[in-house]
Amino acid sequence: MKNKFLILFLVLGKLLCAQHLNSVKGKITRLGNNEPIEMCIVIDSVSGKVVYSDKKGNYELSSTFAKIKLHFSLLGYYPLYKSVSFKQHDTIQLNIQLEPENFTLEEATILSTHQPEVLLKNENYYISDFEFAPRNQFVVLTAVLGKNYCYLMLLDSVYNIKRKLKIKDSYTEIFMDCLNNLNLVAKDSVQQFYVNEKNDFVWLSPITAKDFRTLVKPCQAYSPKNGFYIKEESFRNQKAVFYNIDSNKKYHDFFVIENAEKINQVKDEGKFLSQVFNGKTGGSGYGYADGGNDIQQDDGTTSGGSDGATEDIALQRAKNATADMMAFDRNIAYQPISCPLFIKNDSVLLFDHSNNKLLTLTAGGQIITSTFINYQHALNWKKQVLKDREQNTFYTLFDIKGLMTLCEINTETGLIKGGTKIPLPFPQKIKIKNAEVYYIVLNSSEERNKILYKMRLSSSR
Repeated sequence: MKNKFLILFLVLGKLLCAQHLNSVKGKITRLGNNEPIEMCIVIDSVSGKVVYSDKKGNYELSSTFAKIKLHFSLLGYYPLYKSVSFKQHDTIQLNIQLEPENFTLEEATILSTHQPEVLLKNENYYISDFEFAPRNQFVVLTAVLGKNYCYLMLLDSVYNIKRKLKIKDSYTEIFMDCLNNLNLVAKDSVQQFYVNEKNDFVWLSPITAKDFRTLVKPCQAYSPKNGFYIKEESFRNQKAVFYNIDSNKKYHDFFVIENAEKINQVKDEGKFLSQVFNGKTGGSGYGYADGGNDIQQDDGTTSGGSDGATEDIALQRAKNATADMMAFDRNIAYQPISCPLFIKNDSVLLFDHSNNKLLTLTAGGQIITSTFINYQHALNWKKQVLKDREQNTFYTLFDIKGLMTLCEINTETGLIKGGTKIPLPFPQKIKIKNAEVYYIVLNSSEERNKILYKMRLSSSR
């Protein structure tokens, strides 16, 4: 039995070593004063592998490729690219110095002097959600605690309440779909509506919660010229498929995004299990010891506790434990693919965060430009991309020292610029329009109440 386990560990060690033939390591410092840079993002653009520098600026990345291209970046520093060529079983020392930008992210947000303005506050109801409406107006959904009804309100451009409608249901969300219709979302039903030219609420046909999840929410964008863009996700296969339904209601394949790093990991795990355990077990079930040397099998029978049987069952347990750990990684450690799609002018913008690309596409799905992006690897990134529909600009969110910070994405270069720190804790329902950010914050003095705020973005000055 000891010999079998020794062989098993030797095989495991050999496979693990074979997967890390080469490595590159070094120290990342700030140009000018040689201070170590912590949490610098280091990306191998060949394999997609990502590592971070530690408190002393040290990093190490392993690779099975003979040549790789490294990308070093951190908010507040100019990015740096380095190509590395390995010999067999090679370790290369590569120290890096990053040049600071003219401002750091924290400095940019401190320069912002814009203060939040209260748009709506009422101690008698709870603000659940809000959405933009035509003619610079707002639709606000409010709830009354302990009551099975809510209020739908229309605010004009100076935030006066123009309409107030009592609704006999517990709606919790307002969702704007790709046709700019508004959807009141409850647990089991969804009611669609819009605001007409007379500022009245016009109700459309209600839909089921299932149809909302499967038909309305998957629509990412709509163009009168090119039709609808629909997204379908395959979480287990780490894939997102986009379809286009044109103005003639014809269905076209548009684009497919795969998380190559995760897919390769799944393949490696399958190969790993096959190499280690193939032919070494006598069944697929679990066995366990039950009193002395008798072994109870899955079918309820017992066999004498010979050394061979004990070894087979112990090996079976090791196989299942390893498979369980890998299944946990596949099913739990995987994250949904982040790839939001937007219409910008006559083109389609696709933020392929899994593969570090910002793609500009034609209406038919052909790539016009592919721009490298890496802000999504920052550990404080909040996995959101927000569009200012009025100015056709895009923003993303970071948690900087406990406060949400909005940074504009330069869609030409893929770099982050500017920064506006929201000075209030835990903002919710963040939306942007005409270079102003709107959000809801819980009233610190009255926990049953929320306040609707707006503030100017610093990058728009």
